[in-house]
Amino acid sequence: MRARACLIAILFASAATAQTPGTTYHRAPDPIAKALEMPPTPAVAISPDHRTLAILGRENLPTIANLSKPILRLGGYRIDPATNGQAEVRVQWLNRLSFKDIDGGRTIDVKLPAGLRFAAPRWSPNGSRLAFYAQEPDGLSLWIADRDGSARPIAKGLNGTFGSPYVWMPDGTALIAYTIPAGRGAPPVAATTPTGPVVQESSGRTSAARTYEDLLHNTYDEALFDHYFTGQLVRIGLDGVAKPIGKAGLVTDFSVSPDGRYLLTEQLKRPYSYLLPARFFATEIAVSTIEGNPVRTLVDRPLADDLPVDFDATVKGPREATWRSDAPATLVWAEALDGGNPRTKVAFHDKIVMQAAPFDAAPVELAQTPSRYAETMWGDNGFAMIVARDWRTRTEHRLAVAPSRPGQGRTLLTFNYQDQYGDPGEPLIDENSAGKPVMRFTPAHDAIYVTGEGATKEGAFPFLATLPLAGGKQTRIWNAKPPIMSRWWRCWMTAGAS
Repeated sequence: MRARACLIAILFASAATAQTPGTTYHRAPDPIAKALEMPPTPAVAISPDHRTLAILGRENLPTIANLSKPILRLGGYRIDPATNGQAEVRVQWLNRLSFKDIDGGRTIDVKLPAGLRFAAPRWSPNGSRLAFYAQEPDGLSLWIADRDGSARPIAKGLNGTFGSPYVWMPDGTALIAYTIPAGRGAPPVAATTPTGPVVQESSGRTSAARTYEDLLHNTYDEALFDHYFTGQLVRIGLDGVAKPIGKAGLVTDFSVSPDGRYLLTEQLKRPYSYLLPARFFATEIAVSTIEGNPVRTLVDRPLADDLPVDFDATVKGPREATWRSDAPATLVWAEALDGGNPRTKVAFHDKIVMQAAPFDAAPVELAQTPSRYAETMWGDNGFAMIVARDWRTRTEHRLAVAPSRPGQGRTLLTFNYQDQYGDPGEPLIDENSAGKPVMRFTPAHDAIYVTGEGATKEGAFPFLATLPLAGGKQTRIWNAKPPIMSRWWRCWMTAGAS
């Protein structure tokens, strides 16, 4: 028996020879390789004035070189330390850009450097130019492309760890970007000798918790998190001149009020957690002037380590803070009425609150929702749509509210959001003059336009419909017929409905 084992070991040892020098990956047979290397269908983005279509070439399968880049897993994020952006698989990279005139059909290819990869393209509010951030060998840069086909970088050193690192100013004359702080220095180096044990403190209370990946594990991870994720907000003019806004910090989200006077920020604070991702860390939501002077702190909440495990569980106090799209500077946020526990038996689980600048008057309650608040789609003073969802029953509620008459919400639709055949579609969204999303009304202003994929047993047949503001059934004004069965219809509809 022992001799047989030795013989098997010898056979395996003789078979496991060193790799032959020069061995490389083999290319698949041509028919398979050509199919895999076909460029994906381009994405498109219509300018706010509906005159120009940006055609965005999407990158195909990532290269082995890009996939093999070292990544850091910190606080629930995966980042590329070489560029200070998100890891390769977390970004949909684009590699070609052209502008097509919707009326005349003329196409202009934008002159980009060979091999440039870019992401997050956004039209300026007036539609005169397109911004995007690009990946350089050693970092991320901010670019501007004009309709004449020219393009240029206006800033380097963007910090893309939390996601897209820039927004347009409402007047289109500048951008706000999240950048690497000046003089940041080299990343921290792990100590070779431990200075003490890894200690986690507990308050002594019982709390259920899910299992998460890519968490912080020790003080070295905390130091790496601070190093790579800390950023400085700056205002960058189209000429590339940059001016810092406020102090550096861990700014996870930022947005400018429609009138361009205020900046809303969401910022992480210590203590960190080794059991929860960064979105549960202590958080401050605040408003400052566009120059960075403090105006209003909406909430300064502690580490959210006491949430139930339900998917609809949420923090206590203000959350989901945004700007009202159709008003100069009105804050909107949600607050739980059930203590953050969706299993609590209450008639309404959330309330939606508004507060207009200069933020010294008492907040006004816009509406209460029968399940967890998801978003608000804005129209005007007389009509907005609040969306709430219940994860356990997969139920979506759509409520009609009049911002000028808060507290008088009514149900427009209730449906199962996983029922594709019964999907009522989504409101058609435009960008207003400040570059903020608003619903599109019919010419008579008695309904909004709604678009959907129109899933049926025979396939998906996109549709355009109107939904009366007073409630009632939708009226379909266009429905695709065979052979039109496509998921790329929405942008065509947006252009055609103008």
